[in-house]
Amino acid sequence: MTSKSVCLAQQSVWYIKLKILVSPITL
Repeated sequence: MTSKSVCLAQQSVWYIKLKILVSPITL
C-alpha cells in the first residue's frame, strides 16, 4: 500500500466516525 492509499483509508474512517457521531444529533 502506498502512503496515498493509507491517507485515503484514514480519511474514510474519520468520515464514517463523524457521520456516526453526528447522525444522532441531526436526527
